[in-house]
Amino acid sequence: MPRLFELYIYEKMLKANEGKSSKIKYQFSTYGNALDILIKQGKHSIVIDAKYKLHYKHGEVHADMRQVAGYARLNKVLNELAYNNDDFVKDAVLPCLIIYPDVKNGIDLEKNLSAFNIENLITPYRRVKAYSEIYKLGVKLPLIYE
Repeated sequence: MPRLFELYIYEKMLKANEGKSSKIKYQFSTYGNALDILIKQGKHSIVIDAKYKLHYKHGEVHADMRQVAGYARLNKVLNELAYNNDDFVKDAVLPCLIIYPDVKNGIDLEKNLSAFNIENLITPYRRVKAYSEIYKLGVKLPLIYE
């Protein structure tokens, strides 16, 4: 299920950002790790981790916060973002976003795909208060009824 959730998020990200698929890197590999999604768009660059966990509805999993923050500080990631990207500030703290399923209160991507526009992903109300530049976003999962 975690891989299926990642693919669902990636597919919605591509649909919400038509014409920008080259700026959305899926499974960007770094020294034995693979980031779920790396957004490469100047000041809107983001490391995204899709977590198929329900824990985020009421709090955070600190190990996951450290993991995504670690990805954002890898030189390979920063060099990729800086390459041919004059708008990227290499010494700035790179925003990180954890996307998780929230069946009741999450954003319904079938009705509000614009929430996944690159420019709309990072907002103050999604900020995780205990961390600098880490955000979380709950999304509803599609339900199939017979």
